[in-house]
Amino acid sequence: MLVRVFITWLGVTAYPIAVRLARTLRGAGVCTELLVDALPLKKALRLAHRLNAEYAVIIGDREIAAGCFAVKRLADAMQSGMNEAKLLETLKQPRPDKV
Repeated sequence: MLVRVFITWLGVTAYPIAVRLARTLRGAGVCTELLVDALPLKKALRLAHRLNAEYAVIIGDREIAAGCFAVKRLADAMQSGMNEAKLLETLKQPRPDKV
């Protein structure tokens, strides 16, 4: 099964938010990977690439304060801020390698 979204979190306050988001995405049928242990961002993104994830969702203090997630499309490193509704809308689009 291909991982569509890899969630990485920074700091203890981000973990419960990451768990909730992972449950929401999985409930919507999106194959999602969430690590239990925190990794440095660079290492987490390398792992996301190795898993062939389409997106990496980054949740840290800055994202929590802004009320959105940093969403990085790994194919071209394009990154933008998205709230949960926008992320779900984006993920409704078929994965490019599945078209």
